[in-house]
Amino acid sequence: MSGPRAKDGRSAERFRAIFEHAFDAIVVADDDGRYVDANPAACELFGLEREALLGRRIQEFAEPDYDYQSAWERFQADSDRTGLFPLRRPDGEVRLVEYAATRGIQTGEHLSILRDVTERVEGERAVEEQLERLDEFATMVSHDLRNPLNLAMAKLQLYRETGETDHYDGAVDALESIERITDELLTLARRADDRGERSECSLGAIAREVWAETDTRGAALEVISDRTVLANRGQFHLLLSNLFRNAVGHGGYDVTVRVGAVEGDDAPDGFFVEDTGDGIPEADRERVLESGYSSGYGGSGVGLTIVQQIAGAHDWTLEVGDTEEGGARFTFRAAGD
Repeated sequence: MSGPRAKDGRSAERFRAIFEHAFDAIVVADDDGRYVDANPAACELFGLEREALLGRRIQEFAEPDYDYQSAWERFQADSDRTGLFPLRRPDGEVRLVEYAATRGIQTGEHLSILRDVTERVEGERAVEEQLERLDEFATMVSHDLRNPLNLAMAKLQLYRETGETDHYDGAVDALESIERITDELLTLARRADDRGERSECSLGAIAREVWAETDTRGAALEVISDRTVLANRGQFHLLLSNLFRNAVGHGGYDVTVRVGAVEGDDAPDGFFVEDTGDGIPEADRERVLESGYSSGYGGSGVGLTIVQQIAGAHDWTLEVGDTEEGGARFTFRAAGD
């Protein structure tokens, strides 16, 4: 072993036994950052035989965006250092490695103990993301339910004072709005991470199916062009349902809604949904996707947020624009197209 020299043979044997049988990966590098020794656990971590690993530089296993030179200079300035290192194996897999490094275990040689913490870090990130989503959901519940709840309480108080049934009917409408908002918020929460099984879906066929199930009364649907979209059928159904209800809610029961493939786009997921309503002011086109935003037609302010969430789950970009007639247009494309 080209490593620390023990004062006596027994200590050397003891150190070598610990080195060889340690559960954690242990490597020794020289002043040029080349590996000069490695235990079996390190070979397993790197995905290389010992002979193939020795002589290679630490920098060869670093991610392109990792500032190896600065990290190495900081290590050379300290006697001990700990941190995280994104280790790219020869097979292309990247593992996040926690290291504890000691400089100068003997002249020109430095020892590092490495531990693969990829699963732990990913688990911690997943928990953090879940907590963020729960906090966002709680905020949405508080924000979106407050107005109809206050309205229901006010209407009931007026009904008690006057006995007029209009106030009672107003309270019922507000409670029904709360029920609808609650259903939509639950849908949003459940769909946030559910990419689900995907299959080839006919844009035109599902659009007509959703339209038939939506309260559109005198509004009209036009399928301008059809295309196959790779999507989770249930989520795609929900996306179109929210867009149709939004169009009818804003444009009235005489609005025309059109769906079709994006012209000149050969990507499998390029499609649009547009209407002949009054459109969305340019200044509001980003805000309409925020939870709770509503222009006052009586919607919950959650529908377009659900649309955005589903688009994100399918890796689609969503562009909010207008038509030549001035109506609203929602364009979806596969990310990168």
